[in-house]
Amino acid sequence: MEGTRTVQTAFRFSPELVSRLKRRARLERKSVNAYVEGAIQNALDSGEDKYARLEAELKEIKVPKEISHEIQALSSFKAEFTDEELAADDRLAYILGK
Repeated sequence: MEGTRTVQTAFRFSPELVSRLKRRARLERKSVNAYVEGAIQNALDSGEDKYARLEAELKEIKVPKEISHEIQALSSFKAEFTDEELAADDRLAYILGK
């Protein structure tokens, strides 16, 4: 790889993982370095594809310009609970801050 600059770095892996990496690299007739670099590159590339797809999907979502009456009604909904109901349900009391 002429002209390609690399940076030496170090990682800490469990002995079992190192053993598996060596075995897999040997099976693919690659150095451990080349195998690990390829695996990381593949993982990053596939992750970028996933995020690119999600970004494209987000762009296709149509957001309404106005809020429907049903949604507006939900924003003004107020539930009133008695002290007995709150005492009987710790989670509800916690959510309501009581």
